[in-house]
Amino acid sequence: MAMTFTTWLKAQARRDDPVGDLAKDMMQDSAWPTRASSYGRFRNHLTTKGACRDAHEALREAWREWLLARAESEAL
Repeated sequence: MAMTFTTWLKAQARRDDPVGDLAKDMMQDSAWPTRASSYGRFRNHLTTKGACRDAHEALREAWREWLLARAESEAL
């Protein structure tokens, strides 16, 4: 079974970049949509929380990286 976005993002928490910051924020957010499976759902969550533009950009980058990692693991 493929790794979910939330599981992948949690593993990025030690990164010293915006994706790592997003991961740390996500781990502190009790309302994070852990079972969501669409980019739009995560984006809407950030919007509802009043997240800044940088957080939205970090989400876009994280989603892109996750898609690449998922495609690579499925190709193995």
